[in-house]
Amino acid sequence: MNVYFYNKEHFAMGEVRMNSAVFKLISFWIDKLRKEWQIPGIAISVVQKNQVLFSSGFGERNIKEKLPVNTETLFPIASSTKPFTTMALSILLNEQNMDWDTPIKQYWPSFQMKDSYATDHLTLRDIACHRSGLPRHDMVLNNTTLTREEIAESIRFLDPNLPARYVWQYSNIMYILIGFFIEQQTGMTWEEWVKKKIFEPLDMNSSLFSIKDLQQLDNYATPYTAVGDDIIEIPFSNLDIQGPAGSIISNVKDLSAWLSLLLNHGQIHGNSVVSEAQLNEMLFPQIVVGPGEFPEIPYSLYGLGWFVEVYRGRKLISHGGNTTGFSTHISFMPDDDIGIVILANKEVTQLPECMAYHMYDQILGLGPIDWNTRFKIKNEQLHQALASMRNSDYSITDIDDPAPSHPTSCYLGEFNHPAYGGAVICEREGSLFLKYKDAELPLYHYNQNVFKVVDEQNDAQFLIEFNVNENGRCECLNMPLEPTPGVKDISFQPVKK
Repeated sequence: MNVYFYNKEHFAMGEVRMNSAVFKLISFWIDKLRKEWQIPGIAISVVQKNQVLFSSGFGERNIKEKLPVNTETLFPIASSTKPFTTMALSILLNEQNMDWDTPIKQYWPSFQMKDSYATDHLTLRDIACHRSGLPRHDMVLNNTTLTREEIAESIRFLDPNLPARYVWQYSNIMYILIGFFIEQQTGMTWEEWVKKKIFEPLDMNSSLFSIKDLQQLDNYATPYTAVGDDIIEIPFSNLDIQGPAGSIISNVKDLSAWLSLLLNHGQIHGNSVVSEAQLNEMLFPQIVVGPGEFPEIPYSLYGLGWFVEVYRGRKLISHGGNTTGFSTHISFMPDDDIGIVILANKEVTQLPECMAYHMYDQILGLGPIDWNTRFKIKNEQLHQALASMRNSDYSITDIDDPAPSHPTSCYLGEFNHPAYGGAVICEREGSLFLKYKDAELPLYHYNQNVFKVVDEQNDAQFLIEFNVNENGRCECLNMPLEPTPGVKDISFQPVKK
């Protein structure tokens, strides 16, 4: 179904108008796709310069209570937070006469990575465009008890897998470091700085940072996931500590103002929030991400907090976001003065991106492409890849010596890693269990000092290994908590009592 929103000649002349018939047609198409993809609720805005061309909510923000989504319904936007963080940093650098390319250690003497070259040479530009040499290490952030400062300090204990500036590797942890850097330099929290420098000038009065604060309000979306053919409500993930990497909560009304700022070269209501030169620096490609996912997007690059691509001959700037129960797409075409924000309350769905591409095609009068079919194939491939990652098959049936190499008591105790936190091996009714983060998982002997961990709730399994010396003393527990190739297992040391 092809929906042509506007007359493309009128669009080119800045004469876009919305009438009730077109509004109804667009709305019908969006809601049709929403139902087809089993998305409980979705909110969309299309912005041209200072004008909101289309904005509406569809479906339900809460299925059980049958509460509808509207343009003021709040959604966590996850990693779509990152461009706010780089803009906040850009404003700071301008105000304090600092720059992107001075080694961060000159501004922050105690800064330290595990790699000595990265410690001495890494810059804010390197961190903002994800070329620090550090892989994701996201398990550090899962239910962590560390403060933002402690996370920043713990980076020195995390193994890189590649040299700095060698390749693009996405890192939430390094964006938390940017936020802590802002806090060090301003004496304000990252949240206070973003609110003062971005939210307030844009009148983003509904936007906030905390799930706890969100749940005190009325109009917010509930998180959902798919289990088979069923849509299941799930708990919120608390991303407060991760703030600069992904904690902003907003709605399409506020995010329309954010798009307007970006489309107006850093100005809003005639006032400059960020200079045009600073904004252009953020949008300029810094590093190659890789080939594009479709023929219409030949390659993908990354700027400072933004993906930069050429889409059907046009420059497209974007950043998505995914967290427990939510998916986000925010993008704009700076040369065509058009931007789109799409928020959905279902995790791991690519419908927002699918809708955005289709809407750009129709708004700009480009030939139709069946993005729906393409993204359904891509979505299925993604879910298969995730299932494959979870279901590594470690058989325990063909082992010659099923008994562990040492008595059970050798493996018991508390272990700790300065970034990944604490782990406990305990025994209950003759069986061993691993307590880590918020999970307690059974251990099954695999071979010698190697055990298989089974996580039935997440349909996952993996191997852990105890290093035991000749005296039968356990010297460390190694767990494969960072899946990036080239990263060693994370080594947890026994806690001395």
